[in-house]
Amino acid sequence: FETMNAEMILSENPDVVYVGGDAKAFLKDARFTGIKAAKTGRVFGLTQDVMVRKGSRVDRLIDAVYRGITVDLSTVGK
Repeated sequence: FETMNAEMILSENPDVVYVGGDAKAFLKDARFTGIKAAKTGRVFGLTQDVMVRKGSRVDRLIDAVYRGITVDLSTVGK
C-alpha cells in the first residue's frame, strides 16, 4: 500500500479509503467530507497491526479489504 497525504487524497477523490485505526477520526476531518468515499460511507478503519505488519496477518488484511471493495450492484447509481 502507499501512504497518502491529504492533498493526494483530495486530488484522487477515491471511491474507497482505508485508514489505519478508527475511521471516525478521518471522517471528522472537514477536508474529506466531500470525497466520494466519505459521501458513500466507504471509509474503513483497519487495525494498524494487521495493516502494516507483514506475515501471518495478511489473510486478515485481505479479508478486510475485500469487504470494503465488494459492492452490492443493486445500489450502484442510486
